[in-house]
Parts: sequence; structure tokens; C-alpha cells
Amino acid sequence: PFKMTEAKEDTAKEALKERLKFFFSDANVRSDNFMRNKLLKSEGGFVPIEILLRFNSVKCHTTEPKVVVEVAKTLSDILVLNEAEDAIGRVDKFTMDRMDDNIPLSLYVSNLPTEDAKEDDPSSKAKFKITVEELRKPFEGFGTVTYSKLRFKPEKKDGHSDGAPRGKQKWLPAGAGFVEFETKEQLKAAAEETCTVKDGADVEPKTSIEIGGNKVKVITMQEWLDSKKKDKKEGDKDAAGKEKNSPSKRSRDEDSKESKSAKELFNIDWKPRCVISIKGLPEDCDRESLREMV
Repeated sequence: PFKMTEAKEDTAKEALKERLKFFFSDANVRSDNFMRNKLLKSEGGFVPIEILLRFNSVKCHTTEPKVVVEVAKTLSDILVLNEAEDAIGRVDKFTMDRMDDNIPLSLYVSNLPTEDAKEDDPSSKAKFKITVEELRKPFEGFGTVTYSKLRFKPEKKDGHSDGAPRGKQKWLPAGAGFVEFETKEQLKAAAEETCTVKDGADVEPKTSIEIGGNKVKVITMQEWLDSKKKDKKEGDKDAAGKEKNSPSKRSRDEDSKESKSAKELFNIDWKPRCVISIKGLPEDCDRESLREMV
């Protein structure tokens, strides 16, 4: 039977070590629903090794549970095995309050090259013309890039989402992506050198980044999120202003005022021991008749 040489086995173990570090990292667990659910919902926060061996980037290096155990033991500062040594967990347990911890560690990179679907080919799809590896590579000189991700957006028809369930929506490349660093210091160094937007204004970066033939735009993820919130708030104000000045809104307001006035006109000021009850009134008796009577 085929036996891996010692050199190849060591290389495979090193590659497997990197995979395990990545799969259990904060950066991956935040974005990987499967791993997050396994860690949060399983007893003790462990992921069975048999499940990890189904991952393509794990089984391409080994199909032996004992090899995974051996490699996991070399990462004892961040990973822990259960008592049976058939599942792996994190030393520092992941909690949901860490879900936004990537924001102060990340850059938002836009103007990435994309390619539209071909109209004469029904099977073709819109896609990025770069890979996540190409996205992260220009930033690796500033520190350890723990995660990089290309951003997609749901297809819109007539300016609106197509309304399909999330799993059946058609997703298109947004021409942007995220690059996450290991520390805030690394993010700061990268931002100072490459950002093309600072404090809401376009600036000339010290180092211009080109990816896939495009000169990209770079902004911190925090500033990008803040600008989105600001745009939404202003958009909501504009929409409210248009609604306020619309004929239908004015008509509703006038109707409301008339209704309110009518209610105030018929308002009765009830006072203790000043109310009488009258019985035997004819059916055609109205309020004005009562007022004349008393």
C-alpha cells in the first residue's frame, strides 16, 4: 500500500495545522454558521473530528483521525481535545458578544473587478475576476491577514430585491470585499498607508493598491458602516419629508384634525354628583333636545 514519505507527511501536518487554526479562529467562527453552531450548541463546545475530516481542505491532507489528534495537540494554546480525544474545541470559548469584534480589525475594499453574465449564454453567471487570495495578498505586508472575503449582494429587479427566500435568491458580486487583520495595530498601519477615504473625505493614499488591474478604494470597516448608517438616516428623513408634503399625507392630516376637532366638540366634562340619569326618552331624542330640556 502507498505510504506517505516523512517529508510529505510533515508538510501535510503543517498544512493541517494552519487549517485547524483557521477553522477555530474568531475570524472564521464569526462568518461560518456551521462551525459557530457546532461550537455553541454542542456539549462542552466541541466539534467531532469525524466532521472535520469531511472538510475538503482537511481530507486532502489526511483521512486519519489520529493525525488530526496529533496536530491538534501541537496547538494546545488555542485548541483542546475532549476526554475521548474524538472532538476538538477552543481553549478560549467563543461567545456571541464577539460577533462584531472584526469591525475594528477590518478594511473595506471596493472597485474590485467583476464580470457580467453573458446574455447569449443562459448558464453563465456574473462573477468576480479575482480570488480571495488576490484580495488579501497586497495587505499581507502590513501584518497577519486572518480573514478575507468577497462581498455579494442580492439581485434587484426594478430597484427592489426579488423577494425570493434567502436560500433561493440570486446573488451578484458587489465589487467589494473585506480584509481582516489579527491586531488593531496592524489594521492601523494598513489604514494609514492604503486608505483612500478618511473622515468622509477622499484622500490620496501613501500606497496605492491595484488588484486585478483595478486601482481599488480602501476605507476602514468602521467608517464604512458609519457612512452607511448616515446615508440611511438621511434617506429616511428625505422619505419622511416627501411623505409629509404629499397630497395624500396632507389629506390624511386634515381628516385627522377634523376628526380630533369633532371629538373635542363632543367632549363632556364629568364631575362627581353632577350627573343625572334620564329614562324613558323617545327614540328621536337627540343631544340638543336634552340640552334645551335641562
